[in-house]
Amino acid sequence: MGRVSIPRSAAATKKHAKGKAAEPEFTVYPIVREAEHLAFLANQGAIELHVPTCRASSLHAPDRVVIDLDPPPGSFDLVRRAAFLARDTLGELGLATVPVATGSKGYHLVAAVEPKLGFDVVAGALQKAAALLAARHPDELTVTFRVAARGKRVFVDWLRNFPVATVVAPYSLRASTRATVAAPLAWSEVETTAPDAFDLGDVARLLDRPTPSPRWRSARSNSRPSSPPWSGPSPPRV
Repeated sequence: MGRVSIPRSAAATKKHAKGKAAEPEFTVYPIVREAEHLAFLANQGAIELHVPTCRASSLHAPDRVVIDLDPPPGSFDLVRRAAFLARDTLGELGLATVPVATGSKGYHLVAAVEPKLGFDVVAGALQKAAALLAARHPDELTVTFRVAARGKRVFVDWLRNFPVATVVAPYSLRASTRATVAAPLAWSEVETTAPDAFDLGDVARLLDRPTPSPRWRSARSNSRPSSPPWSGPSPPRV
């Protein structure tokens, strides 16, 4: 199993410093390519597997973008509507998305992009797309980070698109009492599938069902990276 070393942020380096003169440190991440690699991680006590939006071969250019829809507790109808609102707006901006039931309380909307732009450009475009969503639907969606200020609205979290951020991997377990599982969905399934609908007992059935991979490949082929970040009224194409 391969490994990749990522420099820690200044804050993380300070938190993990071993002495006053500690040098900047690195965090070493495993590169998982084979099924036996997953068994190794399980033997290390790993439950949830989270991944960045880039690949080890292209650490500075993401090949996915993610919108994380984070609702208030017990708001399935609201987060489901938010998923369709986000799908439609991102579709207008040239991004075909795949919904993922996260195994927690929200959905992720994932779109493939060509790894040609840096994280700063991609994250900037997704920030503006999230702001556009919240402006169009201010009673249902928000980009307010502070939980207490969100009220009954769904938080449109675009922050997963920074280089230090990660998202739960498809088919990963969640560290919950029910041992829920994250799973990609077809859009027709969102109507009846809560974000935490699946658990460990569903994994075999999930792996046997058709996956959204054809849509994923279509999303990748339809994505058109642009040169500058989005800075005006025209939509971002990342």
